[in-house]
Amino acid sequence: MACGDQQNLTVLTEFILVGITDHPELQATFFGVFLIIYAVSVVGNLGMIILTKMDSRLQTPMYFFLRHLAFTDLGYSTAVGPKMLANIVTRQKTIPYNWCAAQLAFFILFIISELFILSAMAYDRYVAICNPPLLTVIMSPRGGSRKTKETHKFFLLGYLRNTSCGSTVRVLLGGFLNGLDGQPQSNNVE
Repeated sequence: MACGDQQNLTVLTEFILVGITDHPELQATFFGVFLIIYAVSVVGNLGMIILTKMDSRLQTPMYFFLRHLAFTDLGYSTAVGPKMLANIVTRQKTIPYNWCAAQLAFFILFIISELFILSAMAYDRYVAICNPPLLTVIMSPRGGSRKTKETHKFFLLGYLRNTSCGSTVRVLLGGFLNGLDGQPQSNNVE
């Protein structure tokens, strides 16, 4: 068999994660610091979501977008935070390939969503500064809801475009697609 005819048949099932430090005495400190950061992020974002939803004075387009921005921030910090905290305190610092792909997919999903929401917020402020009389017409609650739906549609399209040719979608399909050629494989379970 010639050297060019050989194939690598190694199956990758998990990744080894390199920690922040190898010194055990610092791991408790890092765990405490990152746990506090994660807890503040979760509590702050949930507080923002609840307050802007409940208080009738905060029913303006700016707070509507802030509520959705808090949701996306909560989403991407929760996509990576718990696994990072678990890896600091455990000896086994691995993550299965499918979990890693799912974590990356959710992180990208929420980051793209945040970019589009920030764009909608910038447009809201532009209208408020440049044309204040039209602010209530253009950025009405119905208009804000429509812009948020458009934002979610565009981030979903951007997410699918960015990942449809990559391995993330194949991994999330649970091995239904075989390799890079995209040929379906049979799932005969006996």
